[in-house]
Amino acid sequence: MNFSFHIFGNIGGTFAQYPKDVTASDSRRVAADASMVTLCIERDGNMMSYVFFRRFSSGCYVGLRLSLHSMQISRPTALMELLSKLVDNMLAQGYILRCNDSGAVDYGIDRFSEAAAEIESLRQYVDFQLSTYPYQFGLEALKGFPGRDEEIRMPYAASSDSEIEANTYECNRVVIDSDVPVSAADLPALVQALGDELRLSVEESREKSEEIARLQRQKKQFRVVIGLMVLLLGAGFWLYSLKGNLETTRGELSSANEKINSDSILIYNLGDSLTRTVDALYAAREQLDNARIASEKLHSVYSLPSWTSSNHSHNSVSDNRYYFYAYPGDELTFDYYVHWPAPYQ
Repeated sequence: MNFSFHIFGNIGGTFAQYPKDVTASDSRRVAADASMVTLCIERDGNMMSYVFFRRFSSGCYVGLRLSLHSMQISRPTALMELLSKLVDNMLAQGYILRCNDSGAVDYGIDRFSEAAAEIESLRQYVDFQLSTYPYQFGLEALKGFPGRDEEIRMPYAASSDSEIEANTYECNRVVIDSDVPVSAADLPALVQALGDELRLSVEESREKSEEIARLQRQKKQFRVVIGLMVLLLGAGFWLYSLKGNLETTRGELSSANEKINSDSILIYNLGDSLTRTVDALYAAREQLDNARIASEKLHSVYSLPSWTSSNHSHNSVSDNRYYFYAYPGDELTFDYYVHWPAPYQ
């Protein structure tokens, strides 16, 4: 939870605050005006400050300041009890606060920075309580607007949470006073009781811390599982999209194969037709060559010289067949008929 935590007191009779910042002057004013036990609620714009103050009979005092931004505590009496318990625990531990040899309450340190680790433990305890049990303290978003720049003082015994909250809307500073001091005679018994309570609180806090750590581990594991589920869903969606693309590609390949097969058949038919055409061209060329040769042969025959035969017979027509050679190796045969005229009577 986001809040600031301060501790202040009169170490060695001198006012001191840790950490020291601009709120120190406000804490000093609370210490000057407070009674024995006081809870001071201050509002500055969207900043709400809750200051618990306790003054011991020895004159030693300690204060705890809790500042929230844009948040408020609607059950301030529960917060007052929590911060009072923290002071009791400091007294029971005997490090920051202690009972001296005379039984009076005093500081066991020379400066707050010596107890930086212990003060951080106090802050973590408050953080744990507010974060784990917000409903117990009425932790909620800041409501209303800043009231008058005035102060209202209320007795703790006759103040309810609703009355305190209503006054915070009227004025910017509400002080709840309690004038019940802790006597020196009761301190040993109080310290013993607080020590026992502190040990129980520490044990409970340790168990809660272990439970929180276990829940944090489960939370991390849950995040890992969610991340894996998201990855699996993404992979599934990718595979589904890939399947659709593969189906589309498969269809396109099938169409391409069918087109290739169709074109192959067409090419084969064209090749076969071309082969037949070439064969026809070769046959026509061969016929043309044969016709040319025959034409040349006939031309040679018709160009031979004329001749006559003296062979004849009377009153008859004789058939004569002559053989000759126009070209070596080529035999030509001519059939002719000669009609002889009748002899003179």
